[in-house]
Amino acid sequence: MNKPFRFYFIWLSVLTLFLGLLELLLFKTVISEYYIPVFWFLLLFFYVIHAISQSIVIFTEIKRRFNLNNVYLVSFGIKFFSYLVFLIIYITIKESITIAFALVFFSLYIIYTFFDVRMKILLSKTYLKNIEKSD
Repeated sequence: MNKPFRFYFIWLSVLTLFLGLLELLLFKTVISEYYIPVFWFLLLFFYVIHAISQSIVIFTEIKRRFNLNNVYLVSFGIKFFSYLVFLIIYITIKESITIAFALVFFSLYIIYTFFDVRMKILLSKTYLKNIEKSD
């Protein structure tokens, strides 16, 4: 595993663990009536989707086959359509979507997207400059 992906993977894991602990604290004490059992699956889903997306971006940049902006755009599209497919499947299975599920899903989407953009800015400032210097 190369250094940029390891860096991203560690911080993604920290974010997911933090959100899981926050969920335990909030859903078991303060807002227990809004607990949704699918929350752990949502965390795992967001974690896997972002890890796969970032690995595509980093490994494509290392091989330098495509423009980095295009790869970012493709990875965002893959994530977005994965979320849509998940929501369509979930609505089909559950036949209704609760406000709690919608709020949790949207909150996770905002948190992980903010994290993803922030990490991509940070990685582009540090690691990609090191790759250019090595050429």
